[in-house]
Amino acid sequence: MQKTFQVPHTPIEQFSLGNGLRVVLNEDHSVPVVSVAVYYDVGSRNEREGRTGFAHLFEHMMFQGSENVPKAGHFQYISNAGGTMNGTTSSERTNYFETLPASQLPLALWLESDRMRSLNVTQENLDNQRSAVQEEKRLRYDNQPYVNGFLRLFEMCFRNHANAHSTIGSMEDLDAATVEDIREFFRIYYAPNNAVLSIAGDFDMADTRALIGKYFATIPSQPEPPPVDVSEPTEVAQHQDTFLDKLAPVPAFALGWKIPERRSPDFYSLSLASHLLFEGESARLYQKLVKGEESVVQIQGGIDERRGPSGLLIVVIPKPDSEGGQIRDAILAEIRELATQGPSDEEMEKLRNNLFNSAVRSRQSSVYRAQQLAEFTLYDDDPELFNTDLDNYLKITAAEIRDVNAMSLATATPDGKPSVRIVLLKGIDRRGFSFFTNYDSEKGRNLDANPFAELAFYWVKLERQIRIRGPVERTSREDSAAYFHSRPAGSRLGAWVSKQSEVIDSRKILDARLQQMKERFEGGEIPLPPHWGGYRVMPEQMEFWQGRPNRLHDRFRYTRRAHGTWQIDRLAP
Repeated sequence: MQKTFQVPHTPIEQFSLGNGLRVVLNEDHSVPVVSVAVYYDVGSRNEREGRTGFAHLFEHMMFQGSENVPKAGHFQYISNAGGTMNGTTSSERTNYFETLPASQLPLALWLESDRMRSLNVTQENLDNQRSAVQEEKRLRYDNQPYVNGFLRLFEMCFRNHANAHSTIGSMEDLDAATVEDIREFFRIYYAPNNAVLSIAGDFDMADTRALIGKYFATIPSQPEPPPVDVSEPTEVAQHQDTFLDKLAPVPAFALGWKIPERRSPDFYSLSLASHLLFEGESARLYQKLVKGEESVVQIQGGIDERRGPSGLLIVVIPKPDSEGGQIRDAILAEIRELATQGPSDEEMEKLRNNLFNSAVRSRQSSVYRAQQLAEFTLYDDDPELFNTDLDNYLKITAAEIRDVNAMSLATATPDGKPSVRIVLLKGIDRRGFSFFTNYDSEKGRNLDANPFAELAFYWVKLERQIRIRGPVERTSREDSAAYFHSRPAGSRLGAWVSKQSEVIDSRKILDARLQQMKERFEGGEIPLPPHWGGYRVMPEQMEFWQGRPNRLHDRFRYTRRAHGTWQIDRLAP
């Protein structure tokens, strides 16, 4: 992409205090406000197994008072001064930021320094904020449709624990945390030598440097935190999974890819490819699935940008009368099209315009500048990237977008290895039925060495589930159609369940039907309708579950023996 416009240069000054605190300043007198951001180099990536959720817990703990600030005083002081504030946690960092009238800069610096120096870590505050985090999980995760299911994507995508677990963490880990654990976490990670202070807005440079020295210079440094290993193999941890979500009004699915780390050459190209695919109403997938086919209620995507291996995600909520498999195929076809033809000249022009528009608009915000300067300093030790990183996107060519898309997102990599796509289906369709396979019916080839299929049937209100898994036999659509329709009605599993799951309304009837199912299919294969691609599934395992998805009380597995009989095992719920 050729530049025809220059984004104004942002003046930046940086220095470090003797205790290791890195400071970045952007003086700008256009608006009489100032923003302060403090970034700590600690996120979920720093949490070890058995101690997850600490970084996010500390986001809450940091507002519970310090030596000179009472509990919740931070909120009150900022609000009374006419300012706004917040804090967030990610896999990479924890940040805190305020925007106030320019005259209130000393207040912000005093508040941030006091909690960096002397946070009030007590049993009472730990118990209170642990309960607050658990309530947040119940409200924002457990009682929201789709959220917990989509979090599975990270566990499926990443093999390294540092990358795979969510920032909310484990409630069991938080319950096991002691005050000593929390104090040690604060000592290690909330030290000045593990932080960046960034200020942007209307201030005097000399006065501000003096204030920073006054409030922060005497905070003692600490030994460097332990290094974090975020290395990952190319292959994902798990290709497919099913999540039964009793809150989901309609079924949904998500696709995810493991992609290179932020600021790598391929990352820039994939970021632009993602804009073309799903960013905004002019994006390819929005135009195809929302405006064109009208097959989805919602489609969203994004990149989880990390200093190590990152993730690209697409989330889809189909319309109730749409087939999720067909929508998934349409998405992958659009990705293959981009990987084959590349973006058009018109699309490249749109990307260039959007990049310039975003750069200009975002820089008008002092809190955006403060946050971005802190992030580039924390991650890259180079705040000047705020001025230069745009060029890394602008120099990407259409051919580079095409090639990296073919290598990273399309169905298979150029060397023939399986792609790193993962699939998650959630919710229950109107027939209580879902079907998964790692067999590519379109290309007639396997996505791994042992093709299999899994059929899952759900009766949520009746607290029953059945899963049937076995190897796939490939047939033609014509043979599949003849085979499917020639079977006795009672043995056409897909049709039988599609019909019965709508009318069964008692556990007694359902249990009788499940017993019939076991008797009818223990000796034979399970045909599937031809529009599913021409498959025959040979059952090797059948599981019958009783109870709610998260509270099973009976679970039996039927496993086919070599001589054709079945072994029955009762499993732990």
